[in-house]
Order: sequence, then C-alpha cells, then structure tokens
Amino acid sequence: MSHEADSESLVPADKMTTYIVMGFDTCPYFQRAYRAGMDWAARRNDVSVASKVSSRTEFHAQRPDILSQLGMSENEHTTCPLVYTIDSDGKPKEYIGGCDKFLAYIARR
Repeated sequence: MSHEADSESLVPADKMTTYIVMGFDTCPYFQRAYRAGMDWAARRNDVSVASKVSSRTEFHAQRPDILSQLGMSENEHTTCPLVYTIDSDGKPKEYIGGCDKFLAYIARR
C-alpha cells in the first residue's frame, strides 16, 4: 500500500513553520507543551514541531544563547520549556514563550 502525499496537501518548505520546544525531559511543562505541539502539527500541513531535549543543567546553560539569538536577555525567559520558531537555516527566529504561552498560541490558530 502506498502512502504518497496528495500534491495539493504538500506545503513548500519556505511556507512551513518549524517550532522548537526546548527543555528537559523530566519537566512536566516541557512534556505538556511538546505533546500539545505534536497534536497541533498533526492537524496542520504547514507546521512542524521538534524537541530539543537536554538535562536541566544543559537547558539552563543553552537557554541564554538561544535567547540572545532571539534578541532577548537571559532574564526574559528563565523557565522550562522555551518555545521558538526557526528559520530555514535552523537558526532561532521568533520567540513564542513557555508552556502556557505556547498553548495559548496554538489555541488562537
């Protein structure tokens, strides 16, 4: 059985938005945000969601660099998870927020 995509359902890569849910696996807010994002992406053909999972220590070590790339200071987002979009080169593009803001963001779309 073939599972070829209908050509009308294909979205050009430049029209696809990829959301990164960054956090540590033991965080229930990370798990909730990632699950909600995956459910949302399953209903849309223009959205993909990926996780960037690390230890709690690694998350907090990487967080300031990601925020800096988003034009933010490290104190503007201090909790897990950190949700943002990436550009076609995989670089952070747009800050979305944490779990609650991501869930609200999804609900508006």
